[in-house]
Amino acid sequence: MSRSRLAAAVAIPLLLAIGLAFTFLRGRQPADPAAPATVATAVPTTTVPPPPTTSKPNPPKATGEDWLAIMTNILRFRHELYEHPQPDLLSQIYDKRCPCYAKERATLADLQRRGWSYNDQGVKVVRARLRGRGVGNSSIVAIESIIRTGEQVLLDQAGKEVQRKAASGPTKMTYELVRGPDGRWRVSFTIDGWLGG
Repeated sequence: MSRSRLAAAVAIPLLLAIGLAFTFLRGRQPADPAAPATVATAVPTTTVPPPPTTSKPNPPKATGEDWLAIMTNILRFRHELYEHPQPDLLSQIYDKRCPCYAKERATLADLQRRGWSYNDQGVKVVRARLRGRGVGNSSIVAIESIIRTGEQVLLDQAGKEVQRKAASGPTKMTYELVRGPDGRWRVSFTIDGWLGG
């Protein structure tokens, strides 16, 4: 799902390891994540309010420890939010303390205000594995995922194409997840790295 506006970047494995170690040693204070791609700003905004979104995606089943299923559910739900922008539902998959939450919420709110949405296949999680647990806190984990982003197609409220981005090859993303009181895992931090392809 990950309507992944994830920018592919060249990551130095040592930097990734230091970042993860720093995050786990510091506890619950995430740093800036990889930002989602933003909506094109050169296009003028419309004054016609978009129709209200009535469909609500089912909350992701991000419980247990099947990391491939958990990451697939989280990214699928994220993709649904970009297909039917509903910024108020982002807290179903993101911890509000994550800097990525504010960035993605602003992007979704802008899409909703304009009446724009994405119409594509989203992201496929190829692999996900546990990299580590928080020191003294098993409700914080680091999950390394390999994802493929399909072609991204942004449409305006009339269904006209606004932007198209090519698919990307395999990207390594490390997500810090925190388990909430409801037992579901949410993204609290992200580190990305380009695998090429």
